[in-house]
This record gives sequence, C-alpha cells and structure tokens, in this order.
Amino acid sequence: MAGPPVRSPRLPAFFHQPLALAGALLVITILVCALFAPLLAPYSYAAGKLGDALQGPTRAHILGTDWVGRDVLSRIIYGARSAALIGFGATAAALVLAILIGVCGSYYRRLDLAVQRLLDIWLAMPALVLILTALSIFGSGVPQIIVCLGAVLAAGASRVIRSAALAVSRAEYVAAAKSTGASDYRIVWRHVLPNVLPTIIVVSTAQVGAAILIEATLGFLGYGVPPPTPTWGQMLSLQGMTYFTTRPLLAIWPGLAIMLAVYGFNMLGDGLRDALDPRMRGRA
Repeated sequence: MAGPPVRSPRLPAFFHQPLALAGALLVITILVCALFAPLLAPYSYAAGKLGDALQGPTRAHILGTDWVGRDVLSRIIYGARSAALIGFGATAAALVLAILIGVCGSYYRRLDLAVQRLLDIWLAMPALVLILTALSIFGSGVPQIIVCLGAVLAAGASRVIRSAALAVSRAEYVAAAKSTGASDYRIVWRHVLPNVLPTIIVVSTAQVGAAILIEATLGFLGYGVPPPTPTWGQMLSLQGMTYFTTRPLLAIWPGLAIMLAVYGFNMLGDGLRDALDPRMRGRA
C-alpha cells in the first residue's frame, strides 16, 4: 500500500520573501540575546548608580539609564531572555495540549463533539481575565505564567490543528490503513500527524508572538515575572509610564522591543505558511 502523500515543503521559496527573512532575522536576534545575555549586556541588569539616574543616551549608556541608574540596553537584552523563555515555554505547553485535542478529536468523533463544546465555553471567556484570575490565586512566577498562557493559547490552536487533521483523517489512504488492520496509534502517528505538521509549525510561530505580547501585558499590569528580573512589559510600566513626560525614551525602547519581537514571529509564520502550504504554490 502506498504511503500517505506527505506535503513537500518548499523552503527555498522562503528565502525569496524579504519580510519573512526580516522576521527570521529578528527572531534569531532575540534568541541570541536570550542565550548570551551575560556576554552581550554591557552591565548587569541589577547594577545601577543613583548618580547616573535618568540619563539620556550617552557613550557609556547607549540607550540611557532608568530611575535608579541601571543601564536600559542591558535590561532590554536580559528582558529578551524572559520573553523567549515564556514565549517558547507557553507555546510548547499549548501545542502539546492542542495536538492532543485537535488530532485525537478529529479521529475520535464522539469524543470530539464533547470536547468542542467545552472549548466553545473556554473561548467565550476573556483570556486576559482568566490568566489574571489564575495568577492571582497561584502566584506570578515563570512556571505559573507558562502554564496559564499555555492553557489559554491551546484552545485557539487546537481549532486550527483540528481543521487540518479532519481533512487528513478523511483521506483515502487513512481509510486504506484502517482496512489493513492498522492500529489507531499507528494511523495517527504515521499518517495524520506528519501531514498536520506544517500547520503545527505555522501555528507555533504565531503562538510565540502572542505569548510574548500577553506576557508583556501581564508585566505592565504587575502580574508578570517579579522584579528584579527585567521584562519588557515591566520596564514599560514601572519606568516608562512614570517618566513618560520627562524621559519618553524609557517607554519607547521596551515598547519597540515588544513590537519587533511580535512582528518578527508573525512575519516568520507568514513565510513558513507560504513555503509549507501547498495551496500557496501558485503564488509567490
């Protein structure tokens, strides 16, 4: 019996998309800053001198200093570590749950009906309210944020993955595999999941950007990673808004970092979608 027609990616087409390449470059920059923050940051994120407080850009402090004299550039570089950790951690947790719900639900239709009704209720609730409620109960540490974000993001991701899995589970080669006596596990693992993988990859990039944006929102509201660990949302709230009229750059720099991070992951996701989705082959 012939194997399933696994989608053949056109990754070379990805390198002919300027916006996708720009997104990939931004994502790589964020990852490099996150992994090598102690080497790249000119100062410690917690070290500061009150005599240097609220300085503008200088040779010693390229992006200036905050209200206690800490180097803004160093804190933004270290903030990339928090953004990457929570962004990728929450996305990984969301994808595990979304794949379990989406792929298995598309194959076991009776279970799928009940699960989709629960997801309807879950999606009807405001995501930010759910996260804030959970964090107010369990605390605002990194593990709690990752779990809460993963649970919220999984609902929407599971719908996208389920749609792709439904089309695959109705394919003729899946019916042929059933007729030969293949187990459910083998069909899902060998036939359904490989053909849904391009969708999972595209969804994951968008989820990372969404997780970074929500984490920044939580930090701005005071529910993010506790100080002194720097995060972009925390910087935007504590120093940016307080001194916005006198030192607007304190809000502009972390806000720009958030914008570029979300933009980078979104553009990377668009490029991967065009390269991996066979329906886009007639374009680009």
